Amino acid sequence: MMPSHGDTFNQFLLGSVTGKVLHGAECPVWTGAHIEESPTKKFKIRNVLCAVDFKPHSHKTLMWTAQLADEFDARLTLVHVTASVEFWGPGGSYVNPEWKEALVGFASQQIAELQQNAGVKAEVFIGSGDVPKVLNQAVTETKADLLVIGSRPYGGHLRTHGYAIICAVPVPVLSV
Repeated sequence: MMPSHGDTFNQFLLGSVTGKVLHGAECPVWTGAHIEESPTKKFKIRNVLCAVDFKPHSHKTLMWTAQLADEFDARLTLVHVTASVEFWGPGGSYVNPEWKEALVGFASQQIAELQQNAGVKAEVFIGSGDVPKVLNQAVTETKADLLVIGSRPYGGHLRTHGYAIICAVPVPVLSV
């Protein structure tokens, strides 16, 4: 268990230490929620969000998270973040609907295969764009109490954004 930041000067020191541990630890690392105030309610695990990026480690992350959710009798939701489907051009931004449909369709298929291979049934949340922002949105919409991300040993999408994810979401993050 590691804090994600401290007060004033210490936030930079602890943040860098936590970041180094996340990239080098061989065991799961639980980081505290990145919030300014102490929570007003007692912490319980009722809703668990499991982020997957379809790398080889995703199966292990899902299995680990499903077992955790089962032990706490918590609702499990899988989340995947696709590349952004928003384009900027003259007149502002727009979304290419065909590209969005293709990315979401591929992600839905991959999540279905992942669940089938793992023998796990879970709700699904698929978003696109900035990984930390979308995961923050997913945490809020699913009322998640805990976010589990896969980070070792394969690296990949979630590991690249690991510390940014921890800073963006208002719940503890467990990196497995």
